[in-house]
Amino acid sequence: GDSFGLLGKGYLATAEKHASLALSQPDATSVMHQHAALMDTALTNITGWVTTIEQDALHLHAHPTDLTSIQEITTLADDTYHGVDINGDGQIDPIVGEAGAITAYQQGQLMATLSLVPSA
Repeated sequence: GDSFGLLGKGYLATAEKHASLALSQPDATSVMHQHAALMDTALTNITGWVTTIEQDALHLHAHPTDLTSIQEITTLADDTYHGVDINGDGQIDPIVGEAGAITAYQQGQLMATLSLVPSA
């Protein structure tokens, strides 16, 4: 690993900080604001899931014969990356409880969308 991590001042906080920096610029568009908010939703989901994974992993480390948390760790790791379709509509949306890292990445990319329009 790179010893940076996801939690604390790691990758999740850094992604949020960079999105905020982009939005603080005078030429930030409404599209940027829209997708930054959706990315923030995904990052909040990820933070919650990863925090639970960390707690479960610490418990497992302290009690290596108690394997009850392994399935939760596995499920939450998958949810963290892929997201989870909580409303059963067949897709992962950028909403609370659904969006994971893939959605956060997509929303970050959409913040940088450059629309080309003809000059007036």
